[in-house]
Amino acid sequence: FVGEHLFGPYRPMNASGLVLGNPPEQPFQTYSHCVMPNGLVTSFIDSVPTEGEDYRIGGTEAPTVRILLKGDRSFVQEEYDYGYIPAM
Repeated sequence: FVGEHLFGPYRPMNASGLVLGNPPEQPFQTYSHCVMPNGLVTSFIDSVPTEGEDYRIGGTEAPTVRILLKGDRSFVQEEYDYGYIPAM
């Protein structure tokens, strides 16, 4: 949620409250997101996408993404390799 003042009123980011989500065809792909101060987001991945309708059980870190927050909207700005975490 985002608001102009500490005590609100607040409105949900992206009108839904969802800042970063999974693709519709793989709704359970990633979870346990960790947002770092530099805007990078790491996640745990359960199913690694493959060609066709098959998938592999992952059990590892998902690709890292950088999100851009602009007003009450969020955007994926860049995508990095699986488990990319730079020195801070």
